[in-house]
Amino acid sequence: MEAWCIRAHQKPKPCVTPSHSSGAFSKAAFKSCAKRGRALVSPVANPMIDVVDEIDVDRVAEHGPYLLMTTGVVVAGPETIEGWSDAFEWCWKVRKASGFWLGDLAMLGEKFGEEATQVLEATGYAYQTIEDAKWVARSIESSRRREDVSFSVHKEIAKLPPAEQDAWLQTAADENLTREEVRRRIKALEAKAAGVAVAYEVTVVCTDLADQETLAAQLRAAGRHVKVHMRQQDRGGA
Repeated sequence: MEAWCIRAHQKPKPCVTPSHSSGAFSKAAFKSCAKRGRALVSPVANPMIDVVDEIDVDRVAEHGPYLLMTTGVVVAGPETIEGWSDAFEWCWKVRKASGFWLGDLAMLGEKFGEEATQVLEATGYAYQTIEDAKWVARSIESSRRREDVSFSVHKEIAKLPPAEQDAWLQTAADENLTREEVRRRIKALEAKAAGVAVAYEVTVVCTDLADQETLAAQLRAAGRHVKVHMRQQDRGGA
């Protein structure tokens, strides 16, 4: 009996054969496939494939026919919109929650001292990334975090007192604010409180010279200070 190795978006290809007559696949075979970012599967009579239970370390999670590997997704069975939706929503939730998980786990690991430090270093995470996540976790306890507000916004308001954190999280949720929008608002309030004069500017890209002149005239008529300029764009339009 033959086994197939498959990668995301690729057709199955023969990989290894069982190590003995019982048809079982050796651990070495599974590890060999896992190191190449592949899942070890067995063929069946129809075009679909059955997943062998012992897929090794590269599998992070499984949702229906979707094997979520460390470097991609392997389809190992019939697909449905419901199964695809479940897998996609799970990935989105993980993406939103991972910053909080990282911070809480790094903070909890401090009790293990040097052993925990070695584990964190082995992950390849930048030191500052872990420290920032821990700082957010300490500054905003889990009971006050908002699942409808991104981790980056939590990070932006972590320096504030708890009452102000709660107010900003509520505002960010109500107005669907990004981190940059929250940052600008906080800086504006800080500047006002310190009596610092701030110039608020908006950059607008016009379609052509006539559009630029028309918009500039409208803004001046509204009492705005307007400075116009042109620059050569890169070929990509940036």
